[in-house]
This record gives sequence, C-alpha cells and structure tokens, in this order.
Amino acid sequence: MPKTRIGIQGDIGSTNERAAKYFAQKNGWKNFEIKYLISTENVLKALNNNEIHFGTFAYESSREGLVEETQKAIKKYSFQKIDEQTFQLDHALLQNKKIYESKPITIYSHPQALKEHKSFLTKRFQNLKLIKEIDTALAAKKLKNNEYPQNSLVIAPISCAEIYNLKIYLPDLPTNKGYLTKIYLVKKSHMHANILQNYQKAQQIAKDTINFLKEYLCEGISEKEIKKIAEEYMIKKGSTSFWYHNVGAFILVGERTTISLSGKNYKPTDTKIQKNDLVTIDLSPTIKDFWADFARSFIIENGKVTETEKSNQQELVEGIKTEEKLHQEFQKSINPNTTFHEIFKTINNLIENLGYKNLDFKKNLGHSIEKHRDNRIYIEENNHKKLQETNFFTFEPHIKKKNGKYGFKMENIYYFEKEKLHIL
Repeated sequence: MPKTRIGIQGDIGSTNERAAKYFAQKNGWKNFEIKYLISTENVLKALNNNEIHFGTFAYESSREGLVEETQKAIKKYSFQKIDEQTFQLDHALLQNKKIYESKPITIYSHPQALKEHKSFLTKRFQNLKLIKEIDTALAAKKLKNNEYPQNSLVIAPISCAEIYNLKIYLPDLPTNKGYLTKIYLVKKSHMHANILQNYQKAQQIAKDTINFLKEYLCEGISEKEIKKIAEEYMIKKGSTSFWYHNVGAFILVGERTTISLSGKNYKPTDTKIQKNDLVTIDLSPTIKDFWADFARSFIIENGKVTETEKSNQQELVEGIKTEEKLHQEFQKSINPNTTFHEIFKTINNLIENLGYKNLDFKKNLGHSIEKHRDNRIYIEENNHKKLQETNFFTFEPHIKKKNGKYGFKMENIYYFEKEKLHIL
C-alpha cells in the first residue's frame, strides 16, 4: 500500500508535525510520511500539484487571531478542509551558545510566535531585537547550524531542544498560558474551475428562465401552460434534460402552493392564476451531468407579477420576506463543519418561532447536488454528515404561515470555496 503523504507548514519539531501525527492516528493512517514544506503556500501548492495527499497549517491563534501567512496563501489556492484541531503551545527559549544578557539579544521565530510572546520578552530583556523566521522549528535548526549571529535565541517548541541538540534558556514561557493554535487538515479541492463554471452555466439557465417568467405570468394562465413554456425556454437556452424525475418546471398556483410531493408524483393541473394570487416555480434544468436547482414564489396583483415591496397582500409579503430571513440566518449560521442535522434543527426551530410550518413531506430543508438524484444527501434529522463532505448543496425551505392559505419557497444552491460561502 502506498504511503499517505502529509505536507506540513513547518519543519521537524514544529507544532504542525505534532498535528500531522495526531491526524494520522485519528484517521488510521499507519503507513504515512510527513513532507516538511515549511510554509502554508508550499503546502497548498503541493496539494494542487498532487505531490501530497493531505496538508496541515495553522489557521488562527487564540490571542492574535488569523495567521497572516495562511490568509495570504488561501487566497491563491483552492482546498477542502476535512478536519481541525486546537493545540496548546509549549514554546521555550532555546540557545546554542552562551548568552550575554548585558549585550543586545536577537530572538528569531515565526511572526505569530513573536507577537504572542512579545509582551513578556520586552520586559525580560532590556536590549532586544525580534526577527521573523518562516517557522519556529526551522529557526531552531538554523540556530544549531550557526546561521544566526552570536547572542541569538529562538522561540520554538520545547521538543526542538532535544531534536536539534540545543540548550533550554527558558523552559516554559509564561505567555504559553492560554496560547492555543487551531490547525487545519486539508485535501485538494475536487471542484476545479471548469466544474464550477459548468454548474454556474446550468444555474444561469434557471435564473434566466425565472426572469423570463416574471414577464409571462399573468391572470388566467394555468400550471400546465407555465410548465410547458418554462421547459421550452430552458431547452432553448441549452438545457439537455431535467434531472428531477424529468420535471423541468414544478409549478404550483394559489392554494396548491402548500402541496408537498415528489417530482415522480407531480402532475400540473388546469388551475389558473387569479387576479390576486401566488405562484411558486421550482426549476431543474441540466446540462449533461451538471444540475441546476432554483425556486422562487411570485406575488400576482391586479393580474401580473408585482414586486414584494409594492404588494398590499400582507400574507404573501410576509411569507416571501420570511423566506429571505431564513436564507439570511442560514448563511450566517453555517460553516464547512456544520452538519446537515444541525441545520435541520436550527432552521426548523426558527420556522416554528416565526409562526410558520415546514411543509416538506419529510421536513427536509435541502440536499446535496450530485450526479444522480438517488445519491443526494438531505438536510434531515440525524444526518451528521458535514457540509464539507459535498461540493454543492441547496437550501429550500417550503413554508406556510400557521392558519395561512399559501405556501412559499425560495431555493438557492450554495458552496464553500476557501472557507467562504457562495451562492451559485
């Protein structure tokens, strides 16, 4: 069996080495090797070049916050975070040769370590100079190799004293207390730029169709007619099929907007749009293997589509604004480590507290985007998979005000890139 290659931000003896060994044990990687790549940028570059299987780097510290070096690197490269762990730092001051405190002293270390310990060091040494090094363990190695001037110390994990045969000048820096660092375990992102572009192209067909239908919808048009014109328009725009049980446009009009059923059981009716009404449209065009999934509800007032802010139909206005609020809260509350179960609980509680009901026949709130519809992962109870385990996912609460007449839906596809949430 080939070795699992883990690239780390650091040298032998670094905290990232400790993290790599921790993650290897946690994941059962008995046959692994560590590549000492020193910087976050080198780790991410090696991942993207398939030189390593996994990488580790420090993302943030408890006192100084985000690691600047890492923040610069993650803007250049894509990756997928699969785990994280917080480690207590055990920094010591290490020396190679005799130190004279009466003379100027130079201390080398990683910028984050220098920031963390600066308050103590400036009180401890009267004539002090702090110089940045790319890694704490690398600083220890360079000190041993006489690459620094006389009267130099380094801040490094205390284990580096034995590794590099250095003397411990101060064994436990008082500023170690409460000094924690969060380290990420990452792998190469499978979402290459061309894949993202293909999904964006499919989703744009759905968005263009919604904009087209805004002008088309009017009093007297039936569900059947809307479905037909919507699907014809999507095919004209480039859709090669419809992934949801071959239903390209799931149309519900009036009080039928509260109906929740699978696409395999859906049949449009002759129900027509009334002068003042609500229409819900859920579109699923596909370009080859790339899905789109996009839904909106429209207020009909005086026979035509009306902007929410201009409508006088209170139940409809409140319903659409509640959908917008749910999406806002969803966006604020999630990160790549959030589980589908956590979303299920959080959002369904919010729906209840806002005075609404989840109309979905399984109380689900969305799903992953896959190559085959039967492989979807749902935002459902007791599904403890994390968002980072899928590239794209929908959020589509189908709700009704308690004792209300109408059902509302708003659906987007979301994805994470470099830890940031995006709408497709």
